[in-house]
Amino acid sequence: MTALVSPEVAPDGRVTFRLRAPNAKEVYVSGIGQQPAAPAAAAPAAAAAPAAPGGFGGPRLDMQKNEQGVWTATTPSR
Repeated sequence: MTALVSPEVAPDGRVTFRLRAPNAKEVYVSGIGQQPAAPAAAAPAAAAAPAAPGGFGGPRLDMQKNEQGVWTATTPSR
């Protein structure tokens, strides 16, 4: 079994995510393009945005499965 490289950052800023999950029916990455969260002490609780399922916000990037059961998704270039 070949080792997967993930994440892989391209020179143009795109990031490719890979995951071996041959039995999965759906895989996606979320939180793409989000800035790291400020420490809890630095941000008032009222200002915090609600988290999406899985604890991350931002757009969802659906992954595509190949014939070996490896799911892949690449972000757009910056």
